[in-house]
Amino acid sequence: MNVEALRLLRQEFKDNWLSFFEAISIEPGYFQTFEELLQALEREMAVPYGDLESHEKDFLRGWDEVYSRACAEADRRKHGASPNLNWFEQ
Repeated sequence: MNVEALRLLRQEFKDNWLSFFEAISIEPGYFQTFEELLQALEREMAVPYGDLESHEKDFLRGWDEVYSRACAEADRRKHGASPNLNWFEQ
């Protein structure tokens, strides 16, 4: 995984946890730390997609979306663009 994207996501988890949980389709407070979330992702990704429950699929789809946004923002910053402080909402 992209280290800079994970850094952005970790900060968003810390600063805006309610919107973060909403974006990944998880009840607020389900994970206490960002590391717990990454461990759950690792477990879910190890299971064939068709064998996952619908809420687990929603979680992975939500994660893919926010991770893609974080990667795009990390790439923008890497290439010298001004930080977009609203990258998570876009």
